[in-house]
Amino acid sequence: MTAAAPRPSGPAPGPPADAAAAPRWALRGGRLRFAARATLGLAITALIFAALSHWVDWAQLAALRRQARWEVLALGFAVFVVLYALRATRFVLLAPRTPFAAMFCITALHNMLLRVMPLRTGDLAFAVLVQRARTAGLGESLLGLVLLRLLDATVVIVVFGVTLALNPTIYRGSAAIGLSVALLLTIAGVAVIVALPQLLRLGLRLIGALAHRSGLAERPRWQQRLARVRGAIEAHVGLPRRVIMMQALLTVGHWLLNYLIMLVILRGVGVSISPSQAILGGTASTVSGFLPVSGVGSFGPLEAGWALGFALVGLPPALAVATGFAFSAVTFVYTAMMAVPGWLLLGWTLRRGATPAREAGA
Repeated sequence: MTAAAPRPSGPAPGPPADAAAAPRWALRGGRLRFAARATLGLAITALIFAALSHWVDWAQLAALRRQARWEVLALGFAVFVVLYALRATRFVLLAPRTPFAAMFCITALHNMLLRVMPLRTGDLAFAVLVQRARTAGLGESLLGLVLLRLLDATVVIVVFGVTLALNPTIYRGSAAIGLSVALLLTIAGVAVIVALPQLLRLGLRLIGALAHRSGLAERPRWQQRLARVRGAIEAHVGLPRRVIMMQALLTVGHWLLNYLIMLVILRGVGVSISPSQAILGGTASTVSGFLPVSGVGSFGPLEAGWALGFALVGLPPALAVATGFAFSAVTFVYTAMMAVPGWLLLGWTLRRGATPAREAGA
């Protein structure tokens, strides 16, 4: 059972022997699951690195480092900070009891964990950190992340489709296929976002029916779990429409800043591209980065998608691969520069903006 951070007072449910044994088994199982994910992440990293290394020109990669314009890369970091502020604002809309300063620190830690943990398991960090701040339940936070991921994917496809429609000649793939796929995915994304409350309630009914048929629903712990899941879903479903509209607008700004960072970093390593090339080329890396198969350090699908996307908008394949490595390295440094002060200041920001404790949900 997922629960809030343990308190010194209050006995754990169940006999003492079970209460003592359960944490040990849970800890051991958690370690085994993490080890399995880490092993798979390392394998994915090694395989994709081997595939991309066939194309990369190491001399060219060294040349990108030599011709780096540090003042432009510093500008990229400034844009990166603004991007984090926008992300924190999106999260605050989902957990309004969380002080903005604390959410900014949580955002910095969340993104660092996304980079260092395999298979996007770092996404759980956001929900856990917000739960420990006692400003929203774990289930509410996870459902909020689901909504944001759906909005992210839909907005990325819309921006790609609009840019491709306005600049079909710079795209070396089939513009007709690209527009058709973008339209279909946009329709699917909007439909899922609109139907999400009904889909969540349907899922809850199915879980409840399975629990009743298996007899689990008669157990107190399962009753508590179902109640918490139900509360999380109802809290999510109850989001005002204006909040969802604000999230959609912020998501558009969020991804435009993302593409701006791509543009600035490429120019910072001496590769000049247009804003349209940044959007059309960067979309492939963005979409592949959504996949839950990334390796350690977020290395793998993002770089492979980057190489494919920028090769389709005119960069030589070897240069596309080299810039993918460079972009990944620079953004990793940016992320670390944000995560260290975020980690150091998170406790202080929570104490400074302390709110009445709220019992965490599922």
